[in-house]
Amino acid sequence: MQSKAKAEAVYDAAVAQLESYIGSLQPDTRSSLLIDLQQGKKIEVEGLLGFAVRLGEKHGVETPIMKALYSVLKHWADGPR
Repeated sequence: MQSKAKAEAVYDAAVAQLESYIGSLQPDTRSSLLIDLQQGKKIEVEGLLGFAVRLGEKHGVETPIMKALYSVLKHWADGPR
């Protein structure tokens, strides 16, 4: 049972850290993926979203948001068409 408590503590700390980071972002902050997409550059869709989707599938973890983003963005992986 102690390992479950440790896992929950790590999870809680990670969530708190993520919430703090997101709360510190400026409203006009854009991700590098969005900037590259807007500039017509290649985007790292396989290395970022594709990896998350494949990892989730490997471990039986549903990733519906990542799957949706991946399916939409993979069209632009090599830049504009």
